[in-house]
Amino acid sequence: MDLRPHAARADDALAWLDHTERARWRRYRYERPRREFGLCRAALRATLCARLGCGNEDLAFETSHHGKPFAVVGGTRSPVSFNVSHSGNHGLIALAAAGASAWTWKSAPLATIPMARSGT
Repeated sequence: MDLRPHAARADDALAWLDHTERARWRRYRYERPRREFGLCRAALRATLCARLGCGNEDLAFETSHHGKPFAVVGGTRSPVSFNVSHSGNHGLIALAAAGASAWTWKSAPLATIPMARSGT
């Protein structure tokens, strides 16, 4: 994903975040990490909603006892694991079946995630 500054994209991304994520977004002291968090989390939400067939309002995140976040849909842990990474002006989201190892991944074509407003 593109992490360069862009006001409209940042506004669209913020609309995807829930109350807790917006509070976390506000706590970032500097603009760049705040922008990266907002854009990456919104893209993650859009990607997971599309993959899991759920609405953004049904998606939540919890953490394991080791601190790794995981998705929850309607109170049930998602069967999809994810990882988010960013460097410079680029971000990357990886999805896998929960419990899959690095050796079981399957490549997918590069895609652009539309950042339309989520309605939250």
